[in-house]
Amino acid sequence: MITDKTSTKGRRRSEEKHRLIFNADAELFSRRGFAGTSMDPIADVAGVSKQTVYSHFKSKQDSFIAAIQHKCTVNSLGPAFFDRDVPIDHILHETAQYFTHLLINTEVVDVSRVCISEAEQHPEVARTFYESGPYKLTARLKSYLDKQVTTGKLYPKRLRFRCAECVNFCSPFF
Repeated sequence: MITDKTSTKGRRRSEEKHRLIFNADAELFSRRGFAGTSMDPIADVAGVSKQTVYSHFKSKQDSFIAAIQHKCTVNSLGPAFFDRDVPIDHILHETAQYFTHLLINTEVVDVSRVCISEAEQHPEVARTFYESGPYKLTARLKSYLDKQVTTGKLYPKRLRFRCAECVNFCSPFF
């Protein structure tokens, strides 16, 4: 009979293995690319069996896509970021700082590079990266700015200016 305590412990162990596999994915795919990575080294780096990797992901592609989604989620600005009651300039400035941080973050650059280089042969990988990262940030920022227009805090004619202002916060890095 499995007790709740045993079940919880098993779940934590499985979550830990999942995390280890994500970390191994990110490291190996970033270093070796998609084509140069197989499930064997993922299992070795994660410190789990190949069977364990396959019990979490049915294929290398699924593992890679899940790792991309995970990294994008970990490195994203969640909805709560845009729900704060702070001046628009503050949100735009912090968004620009966040985006600039992403542009110079080695891990993010490595994952982006692999996704772009694999785009032709694996368009679903590039699509997952775009939808989980840049598209999601753009959609959240647009939703935030639309809300500011709806509530009268931002005039529609100033919307383009505010977006340009956000990009200009990043300009020292370009």
